[in-house]
Amino acid sequence: MSSFKSVLIIEKDTIIALDLSRQVKNLGFNLFGVFEDEKDAFLSLSATPFFPDLIIMNLACANLAFAYFMAWSFIFMYRTPIIITTALRPEEISLFFNHPKIPVILFKPYNYTQLKKALKHIT
Repeated sequence: MSSFKSVLIIEKDTIIALDLSRQVKNLGFNLFGVFEDEKDAFLSLSATPFFPDLIIMNLACANLAFAYFMAWSFIFMYRTPIIITTALRPEEISLFFNHPKIPVILFKPYNYTQLKKALKHIT
């Protein structure tokens, strides 16, 4: 069994967050929490001694610099790997490539099989 058991999801779109939550549970992971943005997730994690084994984080173009900062904060403070999901083009998020704690970037629209493969790759 995988050493990764709990997953935190950061996704602004409620329908996508619900669907992703269902898929993560169906793949045998515990849902640590679901947040609309990085700031809320970070504040919540800061208030508890517990943290997830893995973060699935959506990147949107609205505040890419802040998302970049928060992703590195999650990585360095919690040593938690991150799967990035995004509808942006690869050239728009090049800062996220080639980091060992961000081994997978899923480009929307992705499907259940791609998510399963990503989770298997990272765990």
